[in-house]
Amino acid sequence: MLGAKIGERVYWPGTGPSIGDYHLVDVGNDVVFGSRSHLVTSDGIGSEKVTIQDRAMIADRVCLLPGITVGERTTMGSGALTKRNGNYVSDGTYVGSKAQHLSPFGRASYLKLAPYHVLGPLAIFLYSAFFKVFTAVYWDVPSVSSIQFVGMMFRSFFPRDMKVWFDLVAIFLTMLVGIAVMSTIQSVLALAIIIRSKWLLMGRRKAGNYDWDKSPYCQCWQIFLGIKRLRRQCYKGNGILNLLTGTHWMVIYFKLVGTKIGKDCALFVNGTPSLLFTEPDLVTLGDRVAVDDASVVAHINTRGRFDLNRVNIGDRCVLRTGSRLLSGAQMKSDSCLLEHTLIMGGDVVEGRRTMQVAELSARWLKNALIGISVLTFSTVVFFALHTSPHLPFRPSNIETSWVPSDPPSWPPQPAENSRYTDRLVNYKPEHPVLSEVQPIETKRLAVLLPTFDGHFPQVYRYFQSVKCLCVDHDKVDWHIIVSNSDEVEGLTKLLSTLQDCNQTFSRWKAPKSNVPGKDPIFNIVNLYDILPARLRTDLTPEDTSGLLKKYDKYAYQSIKKMSAADHFDYDLAMWLDSEAIFVAPGEIRDIFEGHLKNPIIWRSRMSFQDREKFLMSKAAATLGRSINSFGDQLWLLESLQWIIEKPIWNDMVSSVEMAHSGNFWDIWIEKSYPFELLVYYLHIIARKMETANSIFSNYRILETERELIRFGLAESISAMEGRRGTGFMERLPHLITKPHSVLAPNLIAFCQSYSLRALRMDNMDNFEETALDSFLIDGDIKMLVSGAPDIHKWWDDRIKNGENINNTETNYSLIAIMLGKLHMSVDECIGKYLKLSEAALSLKRVKSNVFGRSKDIWKASGKYQSDVLAEQFIKTSGLLEGDEQASFYEANGKCKVFVCAHSKANNTPVNIRSYTTSTSVDSLFLSPCKIWEAARATSAASGFFDPIKIGWQYYVDGATGRNKPVEAVFNEAKGIWPDAPSRIQCFVEN
Repeated sequence: MLGAKIGERVYWPGTGPSIGDYHLVDVGNDVVFGSRSHLVTSDGIGSEKVTIQDRAMIADRVCLLPGITVGERTTMGSGALTKRNGNYVSDGTYVGSKAQHLSPFGRASYLKLAPYHVLGPLAIFLYSAFFKVFTAVYWDVPSVSSIQFVGMMFRSFFPRDMKVWFDLVAIFLTMLVGIAVMSTIQSVLALAIIIRSKWLLMGRRKAGNYDWDKSPYCQCWQIFLGIKRLRRQCYKGNGILNLLTGTHWMVIYFKLVGTKIGKDCALFVNGTPSLLFTEPDLVTLGDRVAVDDASVVAHINTRGRFDLNRVNIGDRCVLRTGSRLLSGAQMKSDSCLLEHTLIMGGDVVEGRRTMQVAELSARWLKNALIGISVLTFSTVVFFALHTSPHLPFRPSNIETSWVPSDPPSWPPQPAENSRYTDRLVNYKPEHPVLSEVQPIETKRLAVLLPTFDGHFPQVYRYFQSVKCLCVDHDKVDWHIIVSNSDEVEGLTKLLSTLQDCNQTFSRWKAPKSNVPGKDPIFNIVNLYDILPARLRTDLTPEDTSGLLKKYDKYAYQSIKKMSAADHFDYDLAMWLDSEAIFVAPGEIRDIFEGHLKNPIIWRSRMSFQDREKFLMSKAAATLGRSINSFGDQLWLLESLQWIIEKPIWNDMVSSVEMAHSGNFWDIWIEKSYPFELLVYYLHIIARKMETANSIFSNYRILETERELIRFGLAESISAMEGRRGTGFMERLPHLITKPHSVLAPNLIAFCQSYSLRALRMDNMDNFEETALDSFLIDGDIKMLVSGAPDIHKWWDDRIKNGENINNTETNYSLIAIMLGKLHMSVDECIGKYLKLSEAALSLKRVKSNVFGRSKDIWKASGKYQSDVLAEQFIKTSGLLEGDEQASFYEANGKCKVFVCAHSKANNTPVNIRSYTTSTSVDSLFLSPCKIWEAARATSAASGFFDPIKIGWQYYVDGATGRNKPVEAVFNEAKGIWPDAPSRIQCFVEN
């Protein structure tokens, strides 16, 4: 009747929602509202429509701003604040079972599918109107009655010849006494009515499920909320209980309605509370508990499902203003919730612990199990590293076709000519302790790619590689930000011409799901449409170049990135430059998952020029801080894996605005518009120093130079120290250019340990080809970013020149075992190898197997079925050798065979031999190594197949350090035949 468009079977709470302009509200069918939500239709910018589509859930205290659209079946969680003109897509939450088409309220109220009589709209109107009228009349009684009381007193007790001034004082005082006495009596009576009504209607609440279509609890509660108007709508809206906060009367009241309260407790001591205990029967307070304006809620109402759970607060606990304790949570003795701390339902705050903001305490059992696992692993690694005679991270006896520099010292320390002079004490790289996070499937991911028409060819090349190699591009939101409306049209046409994918792409066999493949779903956005209003001055959708002229190209690029970061909805987003390339088949979500589990801010001491110092000081000034707090050589443009988190971004923007009492954009421009990454990373470092908030505390702050030295890369970093305006990790692959190519295994281990899967590589000059291949493939590099060369053209050119780059040392090793040990013919070997490859590489673990994938990640296991390869060799050994467990070692074998593997404990290449030599340095041939074990050891490519344990050691892929083992073969020949150099006339390398 007021102009709002409301669908059917909508559940309205007892309190709220507040609505600005009714004619601008559009609510669909089966929508469920929590209490105290706000539908804001007008603000300082203008008035916009608020649309809530079918079966949406708007939880408690949600604030919907003008112009937003909440999609079908989307849940807006408790306390959510939307973005103006935001679009919240359908099925916005993906936890648990999908909601039914009808909420429990809809089934009970409209379909009458409840085991009790459900009151209809007329009955609800009648009792609501009655309670409203009764409450108004009830609280008018003292005022009206006091007049009658004054008249009675004057007629009976006061003389009629009093002077005027005495009459006025007598009337005023008599009326005051009358109102005070009667109001007090009415207040006590009102509380008595409420307490009695509570026990008659509700009884004693018990934990359990009370859906509308299962129990009359919710209906009784709605009636009881109407009765509670007696204590709320009086004393100018303050209510009765708000006048008793902090007193023992408040404790008595809650004891009378069922709350278990200990001795010397203080409830709502700071005055008017925003929410009293909603289910007092289910709340237990220990002795000397203090509760400020905090929320203690024992119910949870999700999509119409209504559950009650107990809330226990131990002795001497404190809940400060704005803190929230949700259904089923528990606080143990002497714990404290600071301002605005949220404890989720079912969580436990351990004793003597202080929680701040949204920090969640981990469960004791989970911590214990993880601690035992980490302790066990650390012990094994410690003894393996300390008892091994080999030097970790650096092969000590490998010969190469290039001239390496001197090997790094051990323990690893900075090079003599390095500007970095710190000494390493705890020099062994630590196994990363991965954060426990929600599955990546529950996160909304986005790629934010700013570009312009000059880079459209690179954008096309990038998305062609994404289409053919990225198996999960449909799981990520792709936002491309261009400069004007013409570029929107031009790029849309260009990307519509992406080619279908063939069976192969460059050196790779394209994933089956990508042949011919679907185009990624792009959202090509005009910068003008997402710019903040204050930057749109003198701009049009057809031309935003005014910003480029007013500032510079770097600031213009930053504006594109930051506008997108501020405008779009996501949990994690990656800023990406146009000149990127997807390297190998895989998932882009692996990059996000690596960051989520192992978040790191990389810092170095590369800020030694005036330009770098200026940038860092302006980034600090933007945050309202001094760079002196962080060190004047601090440099943060290190990693090119530019992943941002929306909560951190929002916190950064609000922190800047609070520090300067102004608008974020004005401040950023005033401070000479520093690089957005510098401000973002510096904000995380600063917040880690002053808060225990988990969104910051999960980050590690690592010094780039120190970590590179840990991994034996000291000799290559000194050559990069003199470069200006860059960091070590910004051009990380260049650490293994000639003559440092021998350090490729070290850099691979570095990237794997720190989940670095997106790197910058400006060119492919001065790289040893096999070293670069090994780094990109074994390092599991997913993307090259920011000025990336066309790696696929480089591989294609090598293939056209006759180089069989798809054959690795692993391929050669398996063929060598078939030919030399199993004595297969060439034709048999080819047929067997093709079948083996097809079987082993096609059995990828099912994506939906979350438990299996989590187990793989924890164990650093491969993604292909290692057992298939082992079973094939076991069966073949049984057929050809007569023994499935035939030994690889053969004292008088007709053909001498060795394959390469890699010791996992000390990162050193080893040879697995079927013979003995005079120069043998390993004793693996003396152990009961079987043919199938040798095949598994040499094929256990990191990230693809699992490591294997033979004897007491674990072995991984021999390709690490020996992709082309020509020198190893020659050395083996010299070990067998001392006069081999003079006897060997021809050496053929495939």
